[in-house]
Amino acid sequence: MPYFGTFKDSFQLFLASCKRNLSIDWFVITDSSQTFDYPENVHLIKMSFESLREKFQNKFDWPIVLDRPYKLCDYKPAYGYLFADMIRDFEYWGYCDCDVIWGDLNSLLLPLLDRGYDKLFAAGHLTIYRNTDKNNSIFLQSDPQVGSLAYQAFSSSKSFAFDEMYFIKNIHTLFLNSNANIYEHDLSYNIATKFFYFHRCFFETSKHEWRTKSKLSSDLILLEDGHLYQYNPSGTQIEYLYVHFQNRKLNWKSKQHSVDRVLITPFGFYSLLPQESVTKVYRSMKCHIGVKHRIQYSIVYLNHKVWAFRDRNRSHRSPYKR
Repeated sequence: MPYFGTFKDSFQLFLASCKRNLSIDWFVITDSSQTFDYPENVHLIKMSFESLREKFQNKFDWPIVLDRPYKLCDYKPAYGYLFADMIRDFEYWGYCDCDVIWGDLNSLLLPLLDRGYDKLFAAGHLTIYRNTDKNNSIFLQSDPQVGSLAYQAFSSSKSFAFDEMYFIKNIHTLFLNSNANIYEHDLSYNIATKFFYFHRCFFETSKHEWRTKSKLSSDLILLEDGHLYQYNPSGTQIEYLYVHFQNRKLNWKSKQHSVDRVLITPFGFYSLLPQESVTKVYRSMKCHIGVKHRIQYSIVYLNHKVWAFRDRNRSHRSPYKR
């Protein structure tokens, strides 16, 4: 997971959730000098952005464009090729974002890895590949309509969303074209960006598009003993693989930084005592909505309107050229 810049304070929660899944290794490549408690299965690799760009360029025989850290999203599907020496001893490899918190990967994910899938999931915040030469080079294959997606994505400063199912052409469509064995069911709680309160945005496998769950009621996220649940105020709980915050700015709302039982709300993270009521705490927090949260909601809403307008003709604004 290459990341350049400043991690949010909540990154410690990411690391704590990694620690509960010791059968999986993470590699964090960063230039950050921040101090965090890294568990034994999270390997910190210090590297400058310039050094990483040079490493990538040495792998290609055409001039690549990697002018800012965010552009790394387009290079994610090539990580199996670019970091081949790092993943040599692993059966599977993948990429993820750092604004996620993991649930119980041991029981929800590992059984899927025993089924021999070539690719799991369709989102840039988590995609996993079986570590084979064929899978690690599919990103170089050409699309029948627009040619080499990798060449176009790696030769431009524009964002191509090559790493996920967003535009109509991407790494997922290349795997579909190659008749690979793919697991597409979305096991994440991906928080929709269009609302202040929590609603789940998910990948609809039958239509290969992103949908948002019912807006009639909002959710909470409960992290408890390594399991991650969607918690509805009505009392319904559904377990998910992980939660993705989509760059939401959520702060700690308690001086207690325990990670054993954490309530995640639109107002921030709250460490719960063992017998503390989730609903009671949430209602108390909701009663203290201030001007700051109302302004934040307005900004989120306006941003959604802008993106909704752009998405009306998403298939026609694909950055790939025929």
